[in-house]
Amino acid sequence: MGKLAVIRVKGQVGLESGIKDTLSMLGLYRKNYCIVRDDTPSLRGMVRKVKDYVAWGELDAEPAGFGGRFVRLSYTKALTTGHKMDILRHFQGKDK
Repeated sequence: MGKLAVIRVKGQVGLESGIKDTLSMLGLYRKNYCIVRDDTPSLRGMVRKVKDYVAWGELDAEPAGFGGRFVRLSYTKALTTGHKMDILRHFQGKDK
């Protein structure tokens, strides 16, 4: 079973309550938060529901140095989805 990395790319303003609840269940409480979880059908379903608010990708292996359940990505400027996909490629070890 592989891993799935999910990064929240949009904030909370104007979200429907169902979307807010799903993001909360995923542990994506704020913009630029990232989670790495086992790829399961239930996780895929939640990601599919919030697809317009997150970026995600499959990981080949556990990221090096990743010891916790959540990773907080803190940046001084807003990131585009392209930058977040670069971060996912870095976690996958494909950033070269």
